Amino acid sequence: MSRKFTKTVAMFMYIFLTGFPILSWGQQAIGDTTLSSGENGSGTPYISPVNDFCRAISVDEQNLWIATTKGLEKMNKITGEQTLLTMKDGLPDNNLLDVEKDKNGNLWICTQTKGIAKWNGTAWTQFTGENSGLLNNQYCTRIAFDADGTPWNATLGALQHFDGKNWETFTSPKAAIANFWFVYALKFDSKGQLWVGGSALDWSFAQMEGPKFKILDVTNPVTAIEEGQNGIIWLGLSNGLATYNNNVLTKYDSGNFDFSTIRDIKKDAQGNLWIASGKQLVKMSDGHFTIMATSDSEIKCIAPDTDGSFWIGSINGDVFRYVKSQNSLSKWISGIQDIKTSAILKVEYYDLNGISTTITAKGPKIIKKTYLNGNIETKKIIVK
Repeated sequence: MSRKFTKTVAMFMYIFLTGFPILSWGQQAIGDTTLSSGENGSGTPYISPVNDFCRAISVDEQNLWIATTKGLEKMNKITGEQTLLTMKDGLPDNNLLDVEKDKNGNLWICTQTKGIAKWNGTAWTQFTGENSGLLNNQYCTRIAFDADGTPWNATLGALQHFDGKNWETFTSPKAAIANFWFVYALKFDSKGQLWVGGSALDWSFAQMEGPKFKILDVTNPVTAIEEGQNGIIWLGLSNGLATYNNNVLTKYDSGNFDFSTIRDIKKDAQGNLWIASGKQLVKMSDGHFTIMATSDSEIKCIAPDTDGSFWIGSINGDVFRYVKSQNSLSKWISGIQDIKTSAILKVEYYDLNGISTTITAKGPKIIKKTYLNGNIETKKIIVK
């Protein structure tokens, strides 16, 4: 058995058993390690999905739908009432990786071991390799919808498109071992272009160019993708923030601002970027970075709502709402509930430093640090 193959198998078993993100054998800084078409993974970045509670949030007019490791959490945005849907309710797997709603109101749910589930509100449909040509039932990590409303799924080893009956498969043109990859981000831009971010033996950033999977970068694991102003693509990397513009990927100079763990990036109606960086919710506007709020644990996902607020899911299962006019985090769920239903309203407010507080007429002084290219530029004190 070859040394490379032994390393690859050992690496995969470690990731599969632990579920925690790692950097592969000999990973170096951005731009230092590349993989040519003749190699099989020596020195290639590799990260697995994180084993956490809140993995994704989908927002509709009335509810939040939260993909967790314990099932699908439904929460009414007005009353706070929660319902946990599990395998007892027809969900094929309680360990979920993503949830998205299509234009017809169907929920599409990515599972860790049982393929994809679709729920129309009353009935479940399960898609697996056995009944629909899904390449792999394990680690269906992300799902997104094209302009026609049909889903694209990222599963362990390939990107797939659903034609209404079966899944068409697209994979890397290089990989000798195609199943050693994870996709962390799928993004359709304003022109309908599909961008793919993840970590694999031979790619980390790609796009679908017609029917072809086109590799754009191989060295920097991509954890988040968002389209910014002027069509610029913003990328969250395993070690920073980057842009992709005019066929060039450039690491953004954030100075001493720490972007070591970016898990999500979302754009608001004004074109500002909101970045989940470790425990911080960071706003980027015209090159300025501002720490807007801090969570008790690492932020996993950001879900914009139609009223301009954001729903924020964290790794320990807490779900917060950030309201820009209040400059505060409001906790809605403290951990993922095991009970079937519960009525929990907003129970705590957090200031911008993540400290629990009571909002009064005069209230606490909240310090917002504003950064320009990573350097502290101003401090604003807000009195509530």
